[in-house]
Amino acid sequence: MKVFKLGVISILLVIFLGACSSSEKEETKNYSSTNSTIKETDTDQKAEFATIAEKHIKELYSIDNLKIDLKSIKVNQFPDDKNAETGEEYKNVLNGIGDFTWQDKQYNFSLIYSKKDETNYSVLYLYSNLDPNKGIDTPLESDK
Repeated sequence: MKVFKLGVISILLVIFLGACSSSEKEETKNYSSTNSTIKETDTDQKAEFATIAEKHIKELYSIDNLKIDLKSIKVNQFPDDKNAETGEEYKNVLNGIGDFTWQDKQYNFSLIYSKKDETNYSVLYLYSNLDPNKGIDTPLESDK
């Protein structure tokens, strides 16, 4: 009888723990929602920002072996914006700055991009003092 009770209690415990863990829902981001304020970002967004910055700095300036200084990264979500020439709307606009090292010299950069969904984004602005003559600068209504 003790074995039976112990078995029933064990089964109930497994069911209870399973129900508790399955009640946790993973938050999904609504990429079509409107934002009109500046918001702080979380650690995941800062990591994503650093990854995107590294990729596009390498492409734009044709360099390799750069190192992003993760402690220098400051990024915020900015209000939605529009392309001043085409009217294309940009949502989930992330705007930030940071530093990177390349060939033992430190440079700074500024990056703005708009997330369309979990994996797609558009770089709207990228500048670094590595080469002030190169950059990406999409005309935005907020610049007017």
